[in-house]
Amino acid sequence: MQGNKPSWLERPLMRVILSLIAIVVPFLLRQELAIQFGVVLPPFTIFYLAILIVALSAGLWPGVLATAFATFLVDVWVFPPIGSPAIVNSTQGVSMVLFFVTGVLMSVVAESYRQKQRKIAALEKEKALHENEEKHRNLFEALIEGFCVIEVIFDGYQRPVDYQFLEVNPSFEKQTGLRDVKGKLIRELVPDHEAHWFEIYGRVAQTGEPTRFENEAESLNRWFEGFAYRIGGPESRKVAILFSDITERKQAQDAILRSETLASLGRMSAAIAKEIDSPLNSAAKMLYQARVNEQCPKPVQGYLKEAEQELSHIAELTRRALGFYRESNTPALVRMNTVLQSAMGLMKHRIRAKRAVLDSEWNEPMEMFAVASELRQVFCNLLANSLDAIDEHGTVRFRMTTGTDWKSGQKSVRIVVADNGRGISKDLQKRIFEPFYTTKETVGTGLGLWFAKQVVAKHLGTISVRSNTGGPRRGTIVLVVLPLNVAPAGAAIDKPVSAATEALAGL
Repeated sequence: MQGNKPSWLERPLMRVILSLIAIVVPFLLRQELAIQFGVVLPPFTIFYLAILIVALSAGLWPGVLATAFATFLVDVWVFPPIGSPAIVNSTQGVSMVLFFVTGVLMSVVAESYRQKQRKIAALEKEKALHENEEKHRNLFEALIEGFCVIEVIFDGYQRPVDYQFLEVNPSFEKQTGLRDVKGKLIRELVPDHEAHWFEIYGRVAQTGEPTRFENEAESLNRWFEGFAYRIGGPESRKVAILFSDITERKQAQDAILRSETLASLGRMSAAIAKEIDSPLNSAAKMLYQARVNEQCPKPVQGYLKEAEQELSHIAELTRRALGFYRESNTPALVRMNTVLQSAMGLMKHRIRAKRAVLDSEWNEPMEMFAVASELRQVFCNLLANSLDAIDEHGTVRFRMTTGTDWKSGQKSVRIVVADNGRGISKDLQKRIFEPFYTTKETVGTGLGLWFAKQVVAKHLGTISVRSNTGGPRRGTIVLVVLPLNVAPAGAAIDKPVSAATEALAGL
């Protein structure tokens, strides 16, 4: 490569030429001074500076060569006989030997000085490189984003099939969840790694075009966005990647999208309920008229009575749907007894269908400043989860008591929803409050407990779950603790309100 070629001064031939020119110039100057001005300088004095310059700039051997050439010129053109290299007396010989030895010593000293300067320059360069490397290393390790350098591996058909980690920063592990990756292949760490990541990095390695990406890594259960670019020339297969984990942002976007969908469904269900309410009432009246008709046979009257009861149930659900849709979301002083009773009333048909035993207990009326509809939905969700977990004839316990925080002295209401169902494993308990995480497969949305946690936190409370999957204590206990607030002046006591529909209770 051109950057590795020696400079012109480091080439042997150029050193020789420089040495000779450096001696010829002062020699000609000495001769010219003698001819023009009659100034005769000592034979060797004018050459010392030239030898020193040659030795400092070109090195030891060019300095020795310049000394020898100067000695030759003086012997031939300064000492008599002029034009002859002969030494006529011992004085000339001693002078020439002393000059040569002095020139060699000057060259040795100059070379020693050059070596020391080189060492100093090398040390300073190494120090500067070290400081620069340390600065980049600190910056590299301080990055909040994940950063890594990989080498893409291609098969015989130039298709990217794997990549090896060459360098990673500390944030890499936090962003990806992978540990001890340096020097390893991604296939070793994640055997089922998605092909689209190989395509992205392979394209960058082959074309050298920087690429932005935003993709899901299903094998890591994460979403990433970032920037990838090639390091090195066209033959290089190394790619640097700067990326961020955007999983939470994606989940939030999905939550917003789904909540908007649910809101649309709520509006649509309210509209449908309004439209079918009148026909249902008319049908119920006609069934009643048919049933009380004296000409109607007894068996048919029984069937008509059952049909009338079912239509009444449907009409009740539509009225509840309309009441829930129109209900205010403004905080008010509510009776918790009323909220819990309305939640139980909403779930009574599911309780009856499961033939479950509902054991409820709350004595004294408790009031707190809250949004009744949101809290009722929380307890509907908890009851629905318990009903899904128990077998037929299972038991669900509903308890409400008051307590006092021993640290703050704050009074609170404690609501416990417990069941003797199949329980939740330890691994699943870590994720049950995540949005869209469900163990009910196709019948659950994964929003019930997430919604419950958001509402409880909004009311400055806490929610916790304890569960066992086996043994005499099999089942799940959910504890909701809500602070009892003093009602502000002018706050109206909450009136009994219509409950949500069963469909929304199963979130």
